Amino acid sequence: MQYFIMFPDDKEKEVTFESNLLGESSFKVFWGGEGLKKLMRMVDKTPEVLPLVKIKNDKGKDYEVLEFLEEIQKLQIRTSQ
Repeated sequence: MQYFIMFPDDKEKEVTFESNLLGESSFKVFWGGEGLKKLMRMVDKTPEVLPLVKIKNDKGKDYEVLEFLEEIQKLQIRTSQ
């Protein structure tokens, strides 16, 4: 399953851009994308904007940031450097 991050100014059609891809879960691994790097920077530098961020999966389900993190917490997280 793929997950995408949506910022307040993003439109629905922009959600599938590579820059918005949080990552993909498969075989008990979450493969992080560019969107995950952006999310982690936000957590570190601008946590006050996190309530404005929405996360959407490829089936159309919406998550808040905390819900998304709970969804992937049991998975191994891997990112490319």
